[in-house]
Amino acid sequence: MQFKVGMYLSFLSIILFSCDGKNQFHEKHSVRVPIEKITLYQPVFQYRSNVADSLFQQKIGNGLLQLKSFIQKYESHSEDFSVEKMELLWESEKSKIDYNGLETVQAWIEANGFLLEITGKPVYAEALQKISSAENMGLTASEFEIAEQELAPFIFTKNVDHIFVNLFVNSSVEYVHSLDGKVKITQKSKGSDGFLLKFNMEQKRYIEVNILIPTWAVNATVVEKNVKYVATPGEYCLIARKWEDGDMVEIKY
Repeated sequence: MQFKVGMYLSFLSIILFSCDGKNQFHEKHSVRVPIEKITLYQPVFQYRSNVADSLFQQKIGNGLLQLKSFIQKYESHSEDFSVEKMELLWESEKSKIDYNGLETVQAWIEANGFLLEITGKPVYAEALQKISSAENMGLTASEFEIAEQELAPFIFTKNVDHIFVNLFVNSSVEYVHSLDGKVKITQKSKGSDGFLLKFNMEQKRYIEVNILIPTWAVNATVVEKNVKYVATPGEYCLIARKWEDGDMVEIKY
């Protein structure tokens, strides 16, 4: 009897350990889009005040190094990885970032992009948006090009046919729908207070579109075919439907 109880407890502990290990390494909520699938119609960075040459390479801060180490731990499935601890560290670092120097900018893009992929939380999309509108970054023209290549894949993120619009940049994304057929989604600014999403499709297809409504948005509206959707600042506005060629969504702040 004691042997059976011992075997049962051992079996139960193995199951619990396996479950904990699986939950520790969250599946990604969405993933960045390969740069070759993105077309830019404007620079990602709003303020490109290039410097002739970097006077010095700013050393990356210890907090950013720790954030990078969490990503490495996730990729290697280290037992030390914890998304909760990484988010706490991010919370303490967000007010310290000065966006000065390529290495710092790259590390901050990497950390926020990773947390966006893992958690799907709009706060990290907003942080990426903030990078794109930062001033006085002290980068050379070539450094801006490098940073742009790393930030652009997060303009749109996707999970199969779930599309997330995270950054407001005149751009488009192209991919093949899971049920076949090419899809192209283009975003274009409309004045200073909004933008349009336009859909080009080979066939009518179901797509869940999630549009970031930033926390600073005032009286935000999202309208598609005269239907007004809930647009709560600090959240994504979800439109789940079958889309066809020429459909458009208008977003205003």
